[in-house]
Amino acid sequence: AASESSRLFEEARAVLAAGSSRVLATTPGAAGQPGHVIYARSAHGARVVDVDGNEFIDFNNNNTALIHGHAHPEIVRAVQEQAAHGSAFSFGTEAEVRLAQLLCERVPGFERVRFSNSGTEAAMMAIRVARAYTGRPKIAKCEGSYHGTYDYSEISFLPGPDVWGEPDPRPVPSAAGTPQGVLDDVVVIPFNDTVAARRILEEHADELAAVIFDPLSYWVGMVPPTPDFLAMLRAFTKRAGALLIFDEVVAFRLGYHGAQGVYDAQPDLTCMAKIIGGGFPVGAIAGSAEIMGVLEGNFFAGGAGRPRLSHGGTFNANVMTMTAGLVAMQLWTEDEVARLNQLGERARAQLREAFRAAAYPGQVTGVGSFFRVHLTERPITGYRSQYWSSDERAWITQLQGYLLRRGIFTQPMMSCLSTAMTQADIDQLAEAFEDGLRMLVAEGKVPA
Repeated sequence: AASESSRLFEEARAVLAAGSSRVLATTPGAAGQPGHVIYARSAHGARVVDVDGNEFIDFNNNNTALIHGHAHPEIVRAVQEQAAHGSAFSFGTEAEVRLAQLLCERVPGFERVRFSNSGTEAAMMAIRVARAYTGRPKIAKCEGSYHGTYDYSEISFLPGPDVWGEPDPRPVPSAAGTPQGVLDDVVVIPFNDTVAARRILEEHADELAAVIFDPLSYWVGMVPPTPDFLAMLRAFTKRAGALLIFDEVVAFRLGYHGAQGVYDAQPDLTCMAKIIGGGFPVGAIAGSAEIMGVLEGNFFAGGAGRPRLSHGGTFNANVMTMTAGLVAMQLWTEDEVARLNQLGERARAQLREAFRAAAYPGQVTGVGSFFRVHLTERPITGYRSQYWSSDERAWITQLQGYLLRRGIFTQPMMSCLSTAMTQADIDQLAEAFEDGLRMLVAEGKVPA
């Protein structure tokens, strides 16, 4: 009999473009057939139950957003209380002020914050702020990195080998219909290649408004930036009069002071989302009062009283998100950061041991509470080296399907932990992962 999830997916395909409004958890499908979306019924802590009654340990946490897992009691209590008093207003709320204060207290470079509703909006606004502040048109980014679906930040996201430039990467569209003018205003550099990246950036030094950089991109292999590469980006942008933007939409959970605290870096602007919303839609940019000053002023004023850059949004800083985010970040203490990062290190160590025990030639990357597995032993140094062969793509999909059947939900490109998880959850992951690798070995699905 068909599952309830499969029946819902058939209904969804009749009314939703592609059957859903975002990239969702799906079953792999059998014998080359497409799978279907898995529909959740409920979730608490580290576990999700679907409409068919299947339970999964959630190592995705809504694409890293749920730092405390699902339905944390303190967050639930706070939003229930707020919902009874209203969910959105054309007025400010104290919760917005308190969350902004908390963020500014934690990160030295944060003097002003501006909230929006997604990581895509945060990256878009950071780029627009950089252009307004510098008066320049171009941005630079690393090949393969993801900064949301804004036209400019999406350039060269997941390009295939058939369009890689040689030896230097080149701007290529990720979406059909991307105007040539957008491509002309994006400079693409290789991740962690200090010499080549510096040379490319110098060629455009007078035109660049900003370099946008993800300090832990799972699309670039989830390997950390080298100190030399980070130092080069900082030195170049200061010398060129461009801004350095850190996209910490995902990476902000690396440390109590964000990724920039972990790497002792000082970007000019920072993009945030995910964990700062407490499970609700959120985005934010933060930086110095001077740079963020391009947003100062009255939208309805004329002349000098009007901001150099307008920024509206009906649900920006809505009180439900601000309330949930404030509680979530208050719970994200230094002790919890250290505890979860230690649990992440144990998870990576146990997965590496699973590779050894199964005699499978693979590896694990990631830091903090993140991990990513690679079904290859070639060195992972950046986007091109992490790019899957057709075999690897098929094998990792099969492995993910096996883990699903064992009650483990991971994503091939990236997985993460939440504070709701325990060592027992890691043990269950490692055991199922080793069994899945042994299955691949038995079927001869091993890199040559």
